[in-house]
Amino acid sequence: MLLVGHSMAGKTRLAAQVMRQRFPDAPLLIPESGKALRELVGEGLDPAGVVLWLDDLERFLGPDGLTIGLLTRLARGKALLIATIRSQVREAYRPRKELRPPEWEVLEAFTRIGLQRRHTDAELHRIRAVVIDPNVLAAVRDYGLAEYLGAGPLAIDKFEQGEMVQPVGRALVQAAVDWRRSGLTHPVPKRVLTSSTLVDVYLTDRPDVTRDEGALDQGLEWATEEINETVALLGRRFTGSAEPSFEAFDYLVDHLTAISPAIPDQLWQLSLQEAQPTEWSELGYAAYQHANLPVAEHAFRKAADKGDGEAMLNLGALLAERGESREAETWWRHAAEAGGSKAMFNLGLLFAERGESGEAEAWYRRGAEAGRPEAMFNLGVRLEERGESGEAETWYRRAADAGQSEAMSNLGSLLRKRGESGEAETWYRRAVNAGYRSAMLNLGVLFAERGEVGEAEIWFRRAAEAGSSRAMFNLGGLLAERDESGEAEVWFRRAAETGNGKAMFKLGVLLKKRGESGEAETWWRRAAGTGDGEAMSNLGLLLVRRGEFGGAETWYRQAAYAGQTGAMSKLGWLLQKRGEAAEAETWWRRAAEAGHSNAMFNLGVLFAERGEAGEAEAWWRRAAEAGDSNAMFNLGALFAERGEAAEAETWFRRAADAGRGEPSAVTTIDHRV
Repeated sequence: MLLVGHSMAGKTRLAAQVMRQRFPDAPLLIPESGKALRELVGEGLDPAGVVLWLDDLERFLGPDGLTIGLLTRLARGKALLIATIRSQVREAYRPRKELRPPEWEVLEAFTRIGLQRRHTDAELHRIRAVVIDPNVLAAVRDYGLAEYLGAGPLAIDKFEQGEMVQPVGRALVQAAVDWRRSGLTHPVPKRVLTSSTLVDVYLTDRPDVTRDEGALDQGLEWATEEINETVALLGRRFTGSAEPSFEAFDYLVDHLTAISPAIPDQLWQLSLQEAQPTEWSELGYAAYQHANLPVAEHAFRKAADKGDGEAMLNLGALLAERGESREAETWWRHAAEAGGSKAMFNLGLLFAERGESGEAEAWYRRGAEAGRPEAMFNLGVRLEERGESGEAETWYRRAADAGQSEAMSNLGSLLRKRGESGEAETWYRRAVNAGYRSAMLNLGVLFAERGEVGEAEIWFRRAAEAGSSRAMFNLGGLLAERDESGEAEVWFRRAAETGNGKAMFKLGVLLKKRGESGEAETWWRRAAGTGDGEAMSNLGLLLVRRGEFGGAETWYRQAAYAGQTGAMSKLGWLLQKRGEAAEAETWWRRAAEAGHSNAMFNLGVLFAERGEAGEAEAWWRRAAEAGDSNAMFNLGALFAERGEAAEAETWFRRAADAGRGEPSAVTTIDHRV
């Protein structure tokens, strides 16, 4: 259990209360440090039933302390871990881009309980029932009861007033705070804190302030004097050496972290000099968070050179970020050889970006076999892309069971494609519950395929409101089908404004239907710019109706090259119209072979005009079987001319049943989609 909250939110008190109530008879172990805990376990400590008290958990983290391996060992040994950590400290460990501190994996392994900084209305009501002083009530309302009683606001006030009343003391406190913010966890030694070089950095704009030994002693006395019986801006710490060390008040560290003043470069350089080997990686990560990349790289290199796998991983990520992929690869290989599954995954990504798919897959497989969920997912994607759905499913399932939400969704899609919609729905819902928004869209598609339009609409709406462009488009299409064109237009517009070409096309269709041809053309042109063939084809038709045949041909050609069979047929019509029958035939054949019945019909007319009745018959038959009533009628006329009355009657009847009743054969090229 990990209690997370702001400094002085009551984490330690609550943890102690939980321990007393839940485990009153359990043995209690309060290790001095992470290293001490590791040594105890290494010497054979049986952790079963022992409560491990880890107040301020960050003090126990690190390669020589509590790692994910040691935590797993303790958990399997039935130890009861109760820990606390400040919100700001936990946030500092959060991964940024590709950089991931090893401590984050430990933090995520705990069951987290968050403590709110502000009281609920019910809690404030209870406080008002026993507190009548309006000043106290105001302070409790603004800061919280624990912070008020713990003198947190008084500490901030003293620090801020120090700029005028004790600038040297304030400088010492600021330096100690920045020491912590730079990633160093051991207290700052007095010789470092009171060095003139460091103090001068924080008094650059105060040349009037004396900095001699007496002023430093007075400043240190001011900074360490108690605000109440437990709180001072700087706490004295004795670490075994004769020289005292100092640590800044947690509440003040959090306050200054929140307002984010820059850490001076001199402090970063000092931190590099003073950092202990176990702190190099954390120093590098803190420097990266503060955009001090030279310091970050220096610290990561020092840690990596000592064999720190996580530092190798982060150094590789930093190098890759600035385009030095070859050296990044070297460090990721070192990390992978040390067993780092994240490095294996990163190598897979690196080789995939280079187009070396075989090498990429090999590293994804190594990462997957080492237990990396992202690698399992990417391996599954590659296998599915080349048709190996059985093994792809295996890896999707393993990744999904490890909590990888995208794998849950892909597993659902794989199952849906092979008709197992029930289990597909289960995985889609799990993906949604795990925070993967695209699974909402997939649920909508699943229900639409089942004909459950109401349920489909619910999920399309949820996905659309979460920002899914495809869901907006699908929702618009669903509404348009039931003639709710007003709301359909709203969703098509929203999708179109995100760059969805299909939505732009559909919006244009809606606008054209109600006579707004100008805006329809605008949206079709935008859709055509995204490569939408239907929009190109409609632009061609729009220009034909305006008599702009040159512009129409341009759009028909673009649409035809984009695979639009209707545009191929229309392009053939334009070419035939100006006497270019050979190219017209070429485009009609391409469209006809792709199944376009109007192109088949036009080919029949073309061959009939040439006197090639057999070829004309063949194409009209194909068009007729595809439902073209004009082709049916022309077949009837063809057989009538041959004197084959029975066959002619059959085709005339079929044409009539299909709605075609003209008394003469169609002998002109048809300009239809």
